[in-house]
Amino acid sequence: MSDKSELFKLWIKHKKAETSANKKRVEVEKQLIEIYGLDFEKKSKTFTEEELGFKLTIGKTDKANLDQDRYKITRQAIPANLRPEEEILIYKLIPKGMDYLQKNHLEIYQKISGCIETKPGKPSVKVEKI
Repeated sequence: MSDKSELFKLWIKHKKAETSANKKRVEVEKQLIEIYGLDFEKKSKTFTEEELGFKLTIGKTDKANLDQDRYKITRQAIPANLRPEEEILIYKLIPKGMDYLQKNHLEIYQKISGCIETKPGKPSVKVEKI
């Protein structure tokens, strides 16, 4: 077994390589997103390049955060069993709860929607050899 000093040096060496590889991969992902785009309805889309022997899946997310002050006022008019939240120190949306309200209690969904700030999240990229 190697001594501690050697292990520390190896860890630093590999960590630098990992960080460098990650930066390079992220840059390639940006280029792939520029080529294929994010203009699709669903949360992900798969592009198959049969002649190249690759399949590319690009995923996209939206981040939704509650405006805490507005929601504290709005939530008073919503029955406790229909609040799509989790109370910790701040109110956090439960996406499945919002889906339920949108389908079954549209008026409550619309009230809560006014408290939600949505912004795009980081897209994901997955390349597979086929």
